[in-house]
Amino acid sequence: DRYRATSNQTAGFMMFDNKFTDHWRLSWGVRIEQFGQELFTPYTGLDTTKKDTLLTRHIYIDVLPSINLIYSLNDNSNFRFSVSKTLSRPEFRELSRFRFYDYTSNATIEGNPDLRRTNIYNADLRYEIFQKFGQMFTVSAFFKYFVDPIEQTVDFTGPETRVKSFVNAKSAINYGFETEFRLKFSTIFRKPESVLLNSFLLTFNAALIYSQVKFEDSLSYILPRPLQGQSPYVINSSLQYQHPEKGWGASIFYNIIGDRISEVGNDA
Repeated sequence: DRYRATSNQTAGFMMFDNKFTDHWRLSWGVRIEQFGQELFTPYTGLDTTKKDTLLTRHIYIDVLPSINLIYSLNDNSNFRFSVSKTLSRPEFRELSRFRFYDYTSNATIEGNPDLRRTNIYNADLRYEIFQKFGQMFTVSAFFKYFVDPIEQTVDFTGPETRVKSFVNAKSAINYGFETEFRLKFSTIFRKPESVLLNSFLLTFNAALIYSQVKFEDSLSYILPRPLQGQSPYVINSSLQYQHPEKGWGASIFYNIIGDRISEVGNDA
């Protein structure tokens, strides 16, 4: 019912920012990380001389490059093309054989010591406009390729028993479109002199995402499906009011996400 774990991370990076002309700019660099992770489970036998058992040990050295190529149309708008590599590492609880009961889902959750970290390759093409007072508008297309993505699974071991755990799929892709803006009402209605309209701020973010998982060859008969936990669309918005003199404000928020897979069944 317990575990002992440590992690150790050492990292360094270098970054360059080059402006070639009045319109072209390149921001690029690389980050290098060494990450170590150990997890021990207690020895439960009668021999008191034995120590805890090493359950998992991982040491990774990762090179994470990033490139941003920017073309400035004018002082307020850009085209931006970005490529990068990022990571997603399993948590201790996802690695440990420690079991605990989740009362919300009526299931027992157990980690998987064989989990590997996920490598993520990103590409993004964005058009962005910046205005005064922190206002902005962007529209972008993106693509992500995941190697060893981590998904939550569920195994029905009995008629009344559900055991959740975590596994690595072989790979997955995500791609789609996203738009975001943050505008004052004075800009929307083209009345910059209005004190009242300048007190209202509208924010909006929406994304359409297509995702698909690729399995190991032994599970190739399974039909294509989205990545576990990935919604096909996400919308976030808010309307905010800030009194220009008295310093108080009010906000209304709205959020909606599309149907998503909460957990993946086993091959049975």
